[in-house]
Formats: sequence, C-alpha cells, structure tokens
Amino acid sequence: DSVCARETGAGRPGGGLPLFVFGSSMGGAIAIGLALRRPEAFAGLLLVAPMVRVAPHVRPHKLVELVLHALGCVPILQDLPLFRGKDLAALNYAADAIWRLDEDRRLNALHYWGRLRLRTARSILQATDEISVRMGDLANPLLV
Repeated sequence: DSVCARETGAGRPGGGLPLFVFGSSMGGAIAIGLALRRPEAFAGLLLVAPMVRVAPHVRPHKLVELVLHALGCVPILQDLPLFRGKDLAALNYAADAIWRLDEDRRLNALHYWGRLRLRTARSILQATDEISVRMGDLANPLLV
C-alpha cells in the first residue's frame, strides 16, 4: 500500500513517465499483488521467476497449514524459525543444477538465505493462494 501511495504523490520520481514494477521470486509475487490491487497505477510488470504458487511437494498438509495459521496469530511466535538444520533452498534446484546453489549464495546479496519463519511461511501461502485465484484479473502487460 505504501508503494501505491507514493506512486500517486506529488513529486514522484520520473514525473509523468510510465511506472513499471520489477520483481524476482518473492518480489514477483509482491509485484503481482501490487498490480492486482492497483492496476491503473502501473504500465506493466517485469518479472523474473515470479513466485506464483508453492509446489505441491513443498506445500504442507492442510492440517499443518491450519496449525501454522493459528500459531501465526500469536505475535510472539511469528518470528520463530520453522525448520532446524534442513536447508530448504536446495528444493528450488533440479538435481543436475544443485551446483548453482553455492554460486547463487555467493552472488545474490538480496536473497534471504536464513531459515523460514512462521510469519513468512504464512504470508507465502496466503499470497500464492490469492495470486492463483486472481491471476485471471491481472490486466497489466507483463514480461516474464
């Protein structure tokens, strides 16, 4: 919402130039969410491997999701890591491309490499569920 508010404010950088949203991975989900909320605010989207769904083999069982949702309502628990020791980042790579994980860790300073926290897991599931339901409403041009 703050991005959309700034976009309409006086003195917006770029003046009257068209505004495009860029997002990669989770940032892609955020960009799609912005465009779904305020399609008139953006001329288009530039997306690199946008997170639009959680793969079925990674998504928790429905009962686990319900427990995560309930626990996520308790503020003191929201920042607790969900997994100990297991590196879930490797699940994003095909078996023959796992060598790229070390390279990505070294080169991608913007990527969060920490353990998944309850609030983040809950937000990811909620965002991807909303995107999957509303993707047909996306009217902005996009380049993926």
